[in-house]
Amino acid sequence: MAEARILLIEDEAISREIVQVILDGAGYDVDAVGTATEAHSRLSLMRYGLVIADWLLPDGDGIYLADRALALGAATLVVTGHISDLPPGTAKRHHVLMKPVKPSELLAVVRAMVGEPS
Repeated sequence: MAEARILLIEDEAISREIVQVILDGAGYDVDAVGTATEAHSRLSLMRYGLVIADWLLPDGDGIYLADRALALGAATLVVTGHISDLPPGTAKRHHVLMKPVKPSELLAVVRAMVGEPS
């Protein structure tokens, strides 16, 4: 059973909306933001069970946000279209998925990380 909300950090509006619809449709509670600035604010205000972060954001680094979320106790998933360029050690700290992500793959990873929605 999922204990907390999911924070989705994705700067591409269409991708953000698609992932949010997939997660909402599966019964998860999701807060979706498009910038690192918004993500930092959300992480300061609420505890999340899972943070899904796009790596390359217009105003920051999704891996840094994932590191911060991990330190706050959240499970973390970094999604990127540039998997071969990820900094060393990223995959040791965070689960990583390559864009484009299939809905079934995303849901399987989310369920494995935080369980079924409550």
